[in-house]
Amino acid sequence: MTTTALLIVDVQNDFTEGGALACEGGIRTAVGIAEHVREHGDDYA
Repeated sequence: MTTTALLIVDVQNDFTEGGALACEGGIRTAVGIAEHVREHGDDYA
């Protein structure tokens, strides 16, 4: 039996555009993570 885990580390507003540690595309990445978890969250341990 195989178990799959999804590890999401340190998604904070500070890393989105306008945040203290802003990264280009930070909001887009956070939204993508949220959508993936919403659609596939039951696929992970």
